Amino acid sequence: QVICIKPLELAKGEQGCQILIQDVSDVIEREASLQKVSKELNFTATALSRELERLSAVLNSTASAIIGFHRNGRIELANQSVKNVFGYDPDEIKRIPFHQLFLNPQHFQAPVKNIIDEIITTAQHQSQHKTLETRAYKKDGTPFYVELQTGARAMQNSEHFMVIARDITEQIHVKHSLKNSENRFKTLASIAPVGIFYT
Repeated sequence: QVICIKPLELAKGEQGCQILIQDVSDVIEREASLQKVSKELNFTATALSRELERLSAVLNSTASAIIGFHRNGRIELANQSVKNVFGYDPDEIKRIPFHQLFLNPQHFQAPVKNIIDEIITTAQHQSQHKTLETRAYKKDGTPFYVELQTGARAMQNSEHFMVIARDITEQIHVKHSLKNSENRFKTLASIAPVGIFYT
């Protein structure tokens, strides 16, 4: 209860007082309830902040570039490894459209297949994770081969997509080298004046 006492002048110069008694139980209960909710929200916010820090640490500890982008090509998320893979700082890469990473800066011509459409199609129609291999360009214009791992059917109704990008230039060169060696061996074997067989 809240008790309020005010002086009051009565008739014939007599002094008195006015006493107001107010029941504030509901107000106190509401305040207590609000304080409890506020503490719970603060606890949840702190837990979410710690979880976000842990997730950021995981994202930034991987050697692969992780890029999240909107269907319209706007890059919304990038980990620290985009610097190693594409040559852009995480904040810098968000200022360019996703498809620009796959355009030759010398020509600025659109690729034969729109990379965003291909990723969206793959994400919507594959029940498993799918990888795409394509040519990309670093910030300085250096071409390289990149493997993009796209999400699965879970993103079917989403406007947001995520890819994991890995530089596979060295593997591609090794593959081409092995292929060339195999072709040379086949050519030599076909023209050799002696019989050749495996055992």
